[in-house]
Amino acid sequence: MLRRGSTAAAAGRVIALALCALTAMAGVASADEPTSTDPATDPAAADPAVVNPVDSDPAAAASARERTTAWIVPWDRTNVLASLRDHASSVGRISPFWFVLRADGRGIVARSGSMDPEVLGIAEVEGMTVLPTVGNEFDARRLSRVLATPASRTRHVAQLVALASRPQFAGVDLDYENIAPRDRVRFAALVHEAAARLHERGLELSVTVGASTKFMGSTYDRGTDYATIGADADEVRVMAYDYHWSCGRPGPTAPVDWVVRVVDYVGALVPADKLALGLPLYGYDWPVHGCATARTWAQTQALLRGRAVARVSWSPQWATRHLSYGFGRRARVSWFEDAESTAAKAHVAEEYGLRGVALWRTGGEDPATWDALEQELGQVAPPDPGPEA
Repeated sequence: MLRRGSTAAAAGRVIALALCALTAMAGVASADEPTSTDPATDPAAADPAVVNPVDSDPAAAASARERTTAWIVPWDRTNVLASLRDHASSVGRISPFWFVLRADGRGIVARSGSMDPEVLGIAEVEGMTVLPTVGNEFDARRLSRVLATPASRTRHVAQLVALASRPQFAGVDLDYENIAPRDRVRFAALVHEAAARLHERGLELSVTVGASTKFMGSTYDRGTDYATIGADADEVRVMAYDYHWSCGRPGPTAPVDWVVRVVDYVGALVPADKLALGLPLYGYDWPVHGCATARTWAQTQALLRGRAVARVSWSPQWATRHLSYGFGRRARVSWFEDAESTAAKAHVAEEYGLRGVALWRTGGEDPATWDALEQELGQVAPPDPGPEA
């Protein structure tokens, strides 16, 4: 149970602990950091709503592997399969991004590359739980069609149950985004009905939700009843990323102080043992003008190779690296995630006793990420330095 509080010191304690956790990992360097007091670009400029971290960890009995979920995408198959094979011992649950609502809202269709036999084969051999993700392509209208009447809602629930009942799956993950505020109650009713039907068959329901830091503080929050969904679903994954997005101003995708505020707010509404912290394994690369390009860690490292003039800095405040390169109109800035930045945010999940983390998405991530997650989520003690010299 999270204790409600109102002091900035509590949030500061969690952030400080997250950053201190990085000292056991090599390669973290400080650099001069641009300053900002604009809440639109500086997460620290906003007034935090604070909840103290828990004193005991309800997920402590679970291993780091059991607490780690990875979304699997079909459009980067080579890198996804390489990551899945190399790090199968670190991932307990996968959600292949394989299914989507039809545009007319009357069914679920498979994306190209879905039901990949190699993905399913690895999952079976390695004992991974598979909950396929059904999305709505960020299209509020197609979800509104599903929710329009009790009959259309019940029809969709039956489709979800049929999908989740396939022998390869243990349930389903709903990633319905950009929910219209008018559909807030109807979507909660869909989750309630789907959970009941799935539970009758011993199947799980995961619901992926957007991030917010205060009541009605974002588009996500206006269409999402966190408390009601948290009461019915087995798992709620909060997407604590895209604070800075591709067509916005440059900055970290998931600054750690903002992540703390997300957990403060959503964690007060969803039980900690159901709440998984969604973490990014990607970043954005911005030009001087225009929208950014999303890049994995591997793609960012490729940018560095062969560039004699490139400046990589670490933001102590936001626990994220950024890269500047190029000159004049060709100058670019890239904020990216690596093992250290992921560790800082995973430490927040650990401090608050959350169910675990959900990673968007594997394939091209920093290979050291997996050891970092094991250290943060597995309660691995630091090495014994031995007797003093």
